[in-house]
Amino acid sequence: EAIEALGYNVVTHGQKTLKGVERLWKLPFGETRSGLAGEDEDTHARFLEGVVTLKTGVLRVACLYLPNGNPPQTDKYTYKLKWMSRLLEYSRQRLKTEEPLILAGDFNVIPAARDVHNPAAWVNDALFRPATRASFQSLLGLGLTDALRPVTDAPGHTPFWAHQPGPGHAHQGLPPLHS
Repeated sequence: EAIEALGYNVVTHGQKTLKGVERLWKLPFGETRSGLAGEDEDTHARFLEGVVTLKTGVLRVACLYLPNGNPPQTDKYTYKLKWMSRLLEYSRQRLKTEEPLILAGDFNVIPAARDVHNPAAWVNDALFRPATRASFQSLLGLGLTDALRPVTDAPGHTPFWAHQPGPGHAHQGLPPLHS
């Protein structure tokens, strides 16, 4: 209520655990939908999309909390890769509509070695495994753009951030991908 009192429209999709996504926007939402298509049994609160109308047309914004996948020798990593495959298919279908799209949130991916201080410390982490990075590159291959890299490639600027100390303990996010 306090956020709405500041003039924001709020839509949430969450669970009692650590999973959840939300959208705060000054403009009213048109359609909204929670859950990523492709797996009816998946009840994790990891995806929320909505449409806002701008002067130039509609804009679809999808907020996501991609699975971490650690430890990679478990079903958690299999789930992560399947979820990424579903996100790729969602993106492929959305881009066919030629409607502007933003994917924003916690991608739980370290796209490249330059995105961490000590890449060797991350070699066995689900966020940096080759299959994870390849799946993320597939999103970019659709024509989506990592919002940071067109602005700067300078050292010290990275789409990866860790809010827990030490290698192997990270949650991170990427700047939005957009078409």
